[in-house]
Amino acid sequence: MARPATRCAARSPSCGVGAPNPAQCGPAFAWLRAAGLPSPCAVERRARALLATGNTGEPRQLAAELPVEQAAPLLQWAALIEQPARPFDALIANPAQPAEAAALLDGWSRLARKDPDGAIARYDALTAARGLRDPPATAPGAASATSPAAPYAAALGLGLALSRRPDAERYFAMAGSPC
Repeated sequence: MARPATRCAARSPSCGVGAPNPAQCGPAFAWLRAAGLPSPCAVERRARALLATGNTGEPRQLAAELPVEQAAPLLQWAALIEQPARPFDALIANPAQPAEAAALLDGWSRLARKDPDGAIARYDALTAARGLRDPPATAPGAASATSPAAPYAAALGLGLALSRRPDAERYFAMAGSPC
């Protein structure tokens, strides 16, 4: 099951998640760090902004400055970016292991583009293990446009389409896409 982002991540300052260019915040953040001023929440927001752009090096360094419970979701997101297959296998094998929704979908999108066959092989297990399926009336692996699985089916469809695979249509249809 996906977990919500921490309360620190919920705040959205100009250099937080969703910032137009988190790289522009680097000098200001470096100055704050040199002055010993950034709070753990500011450090976490900076790490999240960088992770949202696919950067994992600096967020891993920043996570080392945080308490374990605050760093764990950041490190998991970094792992989902770097080598998504392994973390997904662990999340499928252990459905109780928490994972943030944004990190999960980001990692899934990367896996679907990098290894579409691996994503196909994991799709049904992932949607079942993470509670992303519609109620039992829906066929196994199916999703509707309002289903929690729809973004995962769409990401897989896109990964397949980028590889010019005809089975992309199946996953777009599962996501409720008119394509």
